[in-house]
Formats: sequence, structure tokens, C-alpha cells
Amino acid sequence: MFRNAVASSSKLTLGVAVPRAAARQSSGFATSARVTFARSPSRSDESSTTTTLRETFPNLAALTPTPAATSTSSVRPPRSPTSVPGGSRIPTISSLSPTRAPSPPKYRWDPLPTTDDTPSTHTLTVMSTRNNLLLTLSDRQGPLFPTITGGTGKTFKNAARSGYEAAHQAALKMFEKMKEVSREAPVRGSRGIQIRLAYKGFQGQGAEAFSQALGGNEGGDVRKMIVKVEDRTGVKIGGTRARKPRRL
Repeated sequence: MFRNAVASSSKLTLGVAVPRAAARQSSGFATSARVTFARSPSRSDESSTTTTLRETFPNLAALTPTPAATSTSSVRPPRSPTSVPGGSRIPTISSLSPTRAPSPPKYRWDPLPTTDDTPSTHTLTVMSTRNNLLLTLSDRQGPLFPTITGGTGKTFKNAARSGYEAAHQAALKMFEKMKEVSREAPVRGSRGIQIRLAYKGFQGQGAEAFSQALGGNEGGDVRKMIVKVEDRTGVKIGGTRARKPRRL
């Protein structure tokens, strides 16, 4: 039976593994059968070879040789890993653009209640003492950021905080903070935020230095925000006995 298969000319080689039980039943056959053809097999040769293998080894599954494709038209081009049937495209990590949540505003917006003819949204308190200058910008809830003093930034220390230059630098720092708050505030006409300037004490050089900086070129944008100026200096009426004056 194998002689007829060898006589057929084909170049296809089949390697068949024979189980041990089939090898014991078949006498004179090796554990593997190799069939070599000298020409390309036809459908009749394939069917006869399959039938011969089934008759010889009934325990084996049917093997149907598949000839290699010779025409280039039948070869399917490799599919792109990012494409799927239907023309759609699978999104990859590089094609997905990360979406960032909008960052919250740096300063809150809680304006003061409007109780007078000149409504103001914030209050700038200028507290001047003999030793320092304290500037605080507050809204309805309180200060928006820490108080700026003559010693902010640690440029001026100890007794130098009571000088004119320390107060001038503190005023410039407050002006920059006020501009940042005005940029983040909701649109209120063309003025941004509206400031109520409150002086509290006129001792030392702090109040004078702040007023000079506000009236100069550095305070041009801040002057447009001010809608009201008031004096909140406390007036002592009676009360306890004051400390004795310092004598040098």
C-alpha cells in the first residue's frame, strides 16, 4: 500500500507518529511513516493517501495535506495591531490625550456686603506702629493671605523693620498680591475688585511710606481699585492710666 503512495510523484512530506498500540497490531511497520511525493498532489492523490493511512492506522486522526499558496493574490496582508474589522481603530496609550481638571482659583471670592453708596468687595487695612507696618487684605470671611509686614521675606530684621525702606518694600509686595486677586476675581465692570482702604494708626514711618508708594508709579493700578478711604485709628477716651513716657 505504501509502494503506490511512493510511486506517486509529489514533493509533500508527511510525518505521522504511530501510537504504541497501533505499532503492536501492525507487524513489520516502523513507529513513524514518511511519505514523499515527487510532484504536486492532486485531489485524487490526497484522498487515496488519506484512505490508505486510515486503513493502516485506524487509531490515527485523518490528515489532509494543505498545499502552500502559490499566487500572491490569495495572500492576506498583515493586519495592523491597532485596526479592527469595519475600519475602526483601537485607541492606544499614545493616541489618548490626558484630560486635566481645571485648577481651582488661588484666592476665594466672598465680597463684602454692600451697605453703603460706594460698595467695596475687599478691605485693605494699613496698621502703622512705631516698630513695624502691617498690611492685611480681607474679604467677608477674613484675610485672603498672611499679613505682609516690614519683615516679610526676612530682608529687614529686628529694628530695621521700622524704617522707611522696609515699609516701602512691604507696600510693593501688597500691590503685587492685590493685582493677582484682581485677575482671578469675576468680572465686575472694568475695575476688578473694589478696595476700601482703612488706616489704623499713624505712628512711625509706615503709613507715610505706604502713602508715598500708593501715589507713585508703582501704585497706579492699585489706585484704580480704591473706592473709599477711611480712618480707623482708635481714640482713647478715659480708660486705664497710660504707661509713663520713655525718657532717654
